Amino acid sequence: MAGFHPNEATEAINNASPFYTNMVFESCQDLIDWTQEMGRSFGYIIIIKQRKIRASGLLTKVLLICDRGGTYKSKNISSRNTGTKKINCPFELKGKYSKLYNFWTLSVVCDKHNHEPAEHFEGHAFVMRLSDNETRLVADLTRLNVKPHDILTTLKEQNPENVSTLKTIYNARDKIKMNEKAGKTDIQLLLSFLEEGGYTYFYRANDISNVMEDLFFMHPTSVQLWHAFPYVMLMDATYKTNKYNMPLLEIVGVTPTNLTFCIAFVFMHQEKVFNYTWALNCLKSVVGSYVCPQVIVTDRELALMKACKNVFPNAGHLLCRWHIFESIKKHCRNSIRPLDTLSFFTKSWASLVESQTEETYYYNLARLETLLLEYKVVKDYLHNIWLKSYKHMFVSAWTDRFLSFGNHTNNRAESQHSILKNYLDATQSDLSTCTTFIHKVIRIQLASIKASLEQSKKIMKHRFKPEHFELLWRSVSLHALDIIYNELERCNISDLSCNCQLHVILHSISNIVNTTYFPLWSTPPPMHEQVAIAIGFVNNNHYVRVILREEYLMPPVYLQWNRYRRPQAAAWITPYIDRINLYAQFLNSNHPVPKKDRGEMNSSGHIINQNQSEIQSNSSVFVKTNPNIQLSEPYTPIQIIQLDNSVLSEQ
Repeated sequence: MAGFHPNEATEAINNASPFYTNMVFESCQDLIDWTQEMGRSFGYIIIIKQRKIRASGLLTKVLLICDRGGTYKSKNISSRNTGTKKINCPFELKGKYSKLYNFWTLSVVCDKHNHEPAEHFEGHAFVMRLSDNETRLVADLTRLNVKPHDILTTLKEQNPENVSTLKTIYNARDKIKMNEKAGKTDIQLLLSFLEEGGYTYFYRANDISNVMEDLFFMHPTSVQLWHAFPYVMLMDATYKTNKYNMPLLEIVGVTPTNLTFCIAFVFMHQEKVFNYTWALNCLKSVVGSYVCPQVIVTDRELALMKACKNVFPNAGHLLCRWHIFESIKKHCRNSIRPLDTLSFFTKSWASLVESQTEETYYYNLARLETLLLEYKVVKDYLHNIWLKSYKHMFVSAWTDRFLSFGNHTNNRAESQHSILKNYLDATQSDLSTCTTFIHKVIRIQLASIKASLEQSKKIMKHRFKPEHFELLWRSVSLHALDIIYNELERCNISDLSCNCQLHVILHSISNIVNTTYFPLWSTPPPMHEQVAIAIGFVNNNHYVRVILREEYLMPPVYLQWNRYRRPQAAAWITPYIDRINLYAQFLNSNHPVPKKDRGEMNSSGHIINQNQSEIQSNSSVFVKTNPNIQLSEPYTPIQIIQLDNSVLSEQ
């Protein structure tokens, strides 16, 4: 606040210098602000030269000069091409504190300048400095990964008089990062961040130089997600994420709602079998040896493929079809002419890859080889590089034997690379900065997964209201229901012919009821082609795979099967009538019912001389009471049914 000095002569107001004033100021900062604002209005920049502070800590005097005042004094010899703006400008003001009146006054020592006023303030460092509020805003926007030019735009929108440049923002960001490091090295800061975030991590250092060479880290929620959905694992390495040029291996999985989740990340100094094996063994030690992937998808990275075989020998290994096709296009584009032939070759290759049976594969292969009679180089390349050794890893006739949930490419991992690099503002990030951005990606990803799971439990789409969806509502993900619904539409119920090759009998086991589900539409194939799968409902919230002994007793058939099945599907039950009746006898021997209520099932799947509701209640035998049943590996949920939201508790 400013006022008027009661003792100043009024004629001072008429003095030629604009800095002559009889105003008084409540604080030193008020005096400085008024002086600098007045100087800027005339094209001059006023700075503080000296402050006088008494022993008691009381500030009593301040000297103000032009920013071009004084002379440059070199402190040391430097090879840098430096310069100075100081030309010994004589301008000087003096501010004094009156203890008697408790205010500040301003006097002019010299109001002359030896240079022209500035036309623009953008080139003057003092004016370009950020205020405290602007510095805090830059820090907040930097943490949100806002680009420097966008930060500068925001500052100028909030304060039109701001004259900062892009270099000012970069300097402020560097200063903020230095303050956050608090004297720690990059590695110390990285490990501290992982500790505070609850990550599980391992690292290896060089025995001689003690330099960290490999780093594995895994978010705590990723561990829980992988325990819930340990089916498909996709891996791919990306580059140009850090200033050390260390490749980043990303390992991702798939939720039942068809979303991608990050499993683990690995910075490696080399892409060798040893490095990949070390990384996968770290993963295996965290998630447990009993939670292994059923399917692994990678590109044709030989070192990674060998490491996967060493660490997860029982997992099915698929090669990314997209990478294969891109490699083939690159190799064959210039060899096949004209363009019509190249287009036909592309379609023929797609047909070969999507061959559903081995017979279809060899038929399509013969057609492709006929097309390539004049292109021996291309034909040999396809045979020697891809088909001879790897056809079982990307052709449908072999890959469909694995439950990959449609993941035939590595696009999920590639997509994660793209998301991460959108956060990274340059390839010169240190590992700590890169890890911070990875943490942000995981948090956003987790929010989307929570939302999708909650929607699957709360939302019922109108097209899923028919009776045959009733038991699946809120227990099966919306994505899975969409697949089922589309398959029903594709089958065209009015058409009795069905070419589906999946012949599966499903047994559902729980504390409430044990039930057998036969296919509804297909004609049963020979017995050796029929497959039976058993699942058990555990903890009232998810299913596990159950392994049954040979010639096990078979639970009763779902009551609605006879209502909805097609005539040709009736023969499914015939070979199993005796085992179904033996199961009923087993229940009756453990839980006797009146003789008049007992019954047997005939070859059409109908109960003879028995009440339907009684069959349901008598079949309510707990898994442990049946000597034919052995639980498989503990708590391995089935993806299409699992919707246990408890694995996504807040971290």
